[in-house]
Amino acid sequence: VSNKAYEIALVGSLNPGMTFNRFIPEPFKLWVGPHICDHLFLLSLEYDVDSCSLACSKNKRCKYFIESLGKQGKSCMLYSDCQLMTRAHTNFIATAYAMFKPVGSQRLCHIADPDKCWANTRRRAYLSNKKHPYGKCMWGNLIEQCDFAKLLGDTLIEHCAFCTYMAAETQQDK
Repeated sequence: VSNKAYEIALVGSLNPGMTFNRFIPEPFKLWVGPHICDHLFLLSLEYDVDSCSLACSKNKRCKYFIESLGKQGKSCMLYSDCQLMTRAHTNFIATAYAMFKPVGSQRLCHIADPDKCWANTRRRAYLSNKKHPYGKCMWGNLIEQCDFAKLLGDTLIEHCAFCTYMAAETQQDK
C-alpha cells in the first residue's frame, strides 16, 4: 500500500459514518488539458466562481465539473454526466473533476497503489480489451480515454488520472 493511498483512506474514513477505506472522497482530478465533457450534459457555465467544487456540491444533478482560466477569467462548467472527453481549443487548458455523490450507503475504496496497478495490470487490460479481474474502476472510461489520447500523441494533455477508486461494496475486506 502506498503511503499516499493509506493517508487518503485514513483521512476519508475519519468523517462520521465512514469506516477505514470505505468513504466518500474529495473531488477527483481526472485530467488537465484542452478537453471538456460533452455539451449534452452541461448544466451551467459560470464565470468568476469562488469554488467550482462548492457550486457542483450544491447542485443535486452535478457529477462533474471543469475549471479553466481564459480571456474572460476563471470559468466553471458543471455537468450531470461525462461520457466523452471532448477536445476544445488548443489554447484552452481545463482541469476536469469527478464528484462522487452516493446513493444510500454507497462508498468508495482507494486502490492500494494506483500507479503500480495502472502500470502493471489496468492499462494492459484496457489496451488488450480484457476484463480486469478485480472489478471496475470508478470513472474508468474517462481515465482510459485520457490515457489513449496521450498514447496517440496529444501533447497538450498535462495530466491523466490513474484508476484510483472502486465501489467499496464490490471489494472484499482484507
